[in-house]
Amino acid sequence: MSGEINRGEVEEPQAASYPLRPISGRVVVLGIGNPLCGDDDLGCETARLLQAGGFDHALVCEEVPENFTAEVKALQPREIILVDAVDFFAAPGDIISLRREQLRSDRFNTHKPALGLLMHYLEAETGAEVTLIGIQPKNRALHAPISPEVKESITHLAMLLAGLTLPVGPIPV
Repeated sequence: MSGEINRGEVEEPQAASYPLRPISGRVVVLGIGNPLCGDDDLGCETARLLQAGGFDHALVCEEVPENFTAEVKALQPREIILVDAVDFFAAPGDIISLRREQLRSDRFNTHKPALGLLMHYLEAETGAEVTLIGIQPKNRALHAPISPEVKESITHLAMLLAGLTLPVGPIPV
């Protein structure tokens, strides 16, 4: 599934550790996940909330973020933030921020490139800093709604991202 990270692939994850800072320059947010699988939709839902709040460079990528690389490169971002469901063995809704170097594996799977490989490609092609912000999912069952814990984290994260990068107020939710 999208954003799944095995325990051995992440170095020292720290739940609720997402050192976001004010960002100058263009920021692109890629919302990643399967909209049909409960909490796996959290990256896409974050991007939708940002779009609703007027954030021009939030892309709903679903399960194919690699299909958006040309669009990302054309935007010439200074920072790229990937938002996805990441199983890092924490409480549902916990948030983690990871750099590519913290992911030990750049392996392919049969459906899409691993996120580490995508991050490496975007760094090389754009010169931007690339960060993965993961939220611990609770339920990825087919046709399940997003869980309340994860929905709260999505709202919080979208507001933080909007505040870091936009001169406007909080996102309406």
